[in-house]
Amino acid sequence: MNFFLYWRNKKGVTEVVTPKLDGTLLPGITRLSVIDLLKEDKVKVTEKLISIQDVVDALKEKRMLECFGTGTAAVTHPISSITYKGTEYSVPIGTLSGQLKTRLQDIQYGKVKHSWGKVIDTY
Repeated sequence: MNFFLYWRNKKGVTEVVTPKLDGTLLPGITRLSVIDLLKEDKVKVTEKLISIQDVVDALKEKRMLECFGTGTAAVTHPISSITYKGTEYSVPIGTLSGQLKTRLQDIQYGKVKHSWGKVIDTY
């Protein structure tokens, strides 16, 4: 599963951040699809190293909007809490991961037209 966070960074810019592919993460198709959909919507996407302290600071400073994971089975799934050094931090549950899940599934099932979808004629 790949990790995404939706926040206002320390400069006040709203963005989606996901760890960059450095050989330790799988370059999943769901991860790439989410990134591509966000970019289609003109959402700023940043791929970079994310420290747990960055996440905790954003939660404490109320800059975190949402965290979610992506993967083949889950598509997208919100993260409701993160525990670090024995402290559990509640994560706001937003709407972005649900919207992305719906869009991806609508493309997969042909409910919406998209350049990724191909119509296959059957006999």
